[in-house]
Order: sequence, then C-alpha cells, then structure tokens
Amino acid sequence: MSVLETPIPNAPEPFSGAAVAPDEIFEPPADIILRSSDSVDFHCHKNILAHASQFFFDMFGAVCENDDIHKDGKAVIPIKETSGVLYKLLILVYPAHASAPFVISDPAQLDDICAVHEAANKYQMVRTEALVEDMLVTSPLVDAHPHRFFAIASIRDIKRLLRKAALCTLRDTVDAEVPFIPEFDAISGNHVRELNNFIQRCGKRAQTLASQTLSVHFEILARGDDYPTVVARNDATGQLCVWWREDAGHGAQCGPTVERTGGIPTQEILPPQWYQTHVRQVATALRLLPNGSTALAAAVDVAPAERAAISACPACQQSALQDLVNFASQLAKVVEGSNEKVVDEMWN
Repeated sequence: MSVLETPIPNAPEPFSGAAVAPDEIFEPPADIILRSSDSVDFHCHKNILAHASQFFFDMFGAVCENDDIHKDGKAVIPIKETSGVLYKLLILVYPAHASAPFVISDPAQLDDICAVHEAANKYQMVRTEALVEDMLVTSPLVDAHPHRFFAIASIRDIKRLLRKAALCTLRDTVDAEVPFIPEFDAISGNHVRELNNFIQRCGKRAQTLASQTLSVHFEILARGDDYPTVVARNDATGQLCVWWREDAGHGAQCGPTVERTGGIPTQEILPPQWYQTHVRQVATALRLLPNGSTALAAAVDVAPAERAAISACPACQQSALQDLVNFASQLAKVVEGSNEKVVDEMWN
C-alpha cells in the first residue's frame, strides 16, 4: 500500500470525514472516499452510494476499488468531476444534509447544473437525475431567465424544461435582445434557430387568430354556434357581442354590415369599422408579443378614435367595453392554447 506524500484536502461538511460530536445525531462513519478531478476528497458511505447509483452498486459488488490508494483506512476512488460538481451531486444524494436543496432560487445555482445532471446520468443515479430535472422545471427563475433554461434543457435534452422555457420566452417581444448566456456556447445553432422559429410561429398564429375575428358567417350567428377561434357571445350575458348584433340599436355610422341579395343575407358579416381597426391593432400587438397577457391588455386598450366611435353609438356605448373584456378573456385562452400546440408540434 503506497503512502501519500502530498496531503489531499478534504471536502467541506458533510463530506469532510470529521468525527461526529457526541451531542450530534449519530451517523455511521464514512467508509469510502471519492477524489475529485481537482484533488479534493469526499468521505462517503458505500451503502448510500450503492443505494443511489447502479454504477456504484456494481462497482462495490465487484470489489473493484483501487487498493493501491488509501486514506484514513478508506479506499480512494478517483472521479472525473470537479469538487464543485461532485459536492452538488452528493448533496442531492444525501438529502438529509442539504439546506433546502430542492429549489433553484438563485441564478448562481445554475452554474455547473448541466455537469451535475450529466454526472447523475453517468453514474446511473436515476432518482437524483430526476430530482435535478424537477428542480429545474419547478424553479421560479424560469420566468425571469427563460433563454438560459432553454439552453440548459437543450444541452441535457430535458423536454419538459425545454417546453416550459420556450413558452416563457414569449413574454419578451420577438425583437428583444437576448442577454449573455454562458450555456449558449454549448448548444448548436440549430437549437437557437428552433427557438427563433418557435417565437416567430407563435407570433404569426396569434396575429392570425386575432385577425380572424374580423368576419364571421351568418349561419354561425344564426345557430348560436361558437366562433371557430373566439366565442362571438358574451359569457356573462349570453348575448352576441354588440358588434355582431344588427338589432342592438346602433347609430347610423355603426353596427355590423350584412350584405344582402334580394333581401336575403349573404354568408359574410363584417363588424363596425371601429372594431375592425381595434382588432388590427390587437393583432399587431400579438405578432410582437404572442401571449395571453398581451391579449388581455391589448383587447381592452381602445385607442381614442375608436373609443370616440363607441361613445357615438348608443348600442356600443352601452355594452361594447363589457363585451371587449369578454373578448379579451376568450382571445387570451385561444392564444395560450395555440402556443401550446406549437410547442407540441416542435418538441413533442
């Protein structure tokens, strides 16, 4: 057995190998050492490692420890991971020692997270690998740093995280500048292209969904059917939205336009001009920022000219703004549903 001439530092608690104080909870002494690539020794327990890792279970079962390297009477196993990565990995394997390890609430916690997930996978730590994924997916930071989480998900092929992060990127305008993200160096241009295509596709679909509310077929209104994308009725009143109602008592310059041939209505019905202008503005806003929050805000943010037209019409003055609130809610649901479909199409 060789003698180590250069002292190797021990890892911080709880892997330092220090004896447990008499007044502390009993803990069996460590019986194996994992040595990181930067020469830091982690004093561990074979039974815990074997329980968490098929890799170590097989290793200890085959008695293939390196008997030429010992320290404090324990066999030493060299590990390719750095001490920083190994510490984070083992903290998750030893959850009783961790201080709230299951919530990623600080961006600094994302440093080395890819390496930790990779190590858990390499050492066949199935539960630990799943735990890292759950920590990432449930992190409150996804909303604030969606591009970084998207990059991490791309590197480690975590589909749940990739889908969630992609949807969160829609909270920035399509032309927003992306901040520096260290993980971007490790992903391919195809991943960046996919994300950009996703954002563009969601924007175009949201714009189309809003624009499609500018016309409706007469039979749909007559039968009381739901409009294909946005319900044409007010959920609260059960009535058609005022811009679709001929009999609402509109002013001379307002009301829906129904083309007639020989007194018989044709298929197409167009809403008042103020509504057409307003919806085009909503569609433009959704093209740049395709999410439900944009729909909720833009649909009720009526420009002064259109608001004046509403005030000039007795029918619209009475119920248009209330109907727009209902319209906003319906449109928001449709846009969010559309975004989910795009995610399914791209990353099923």
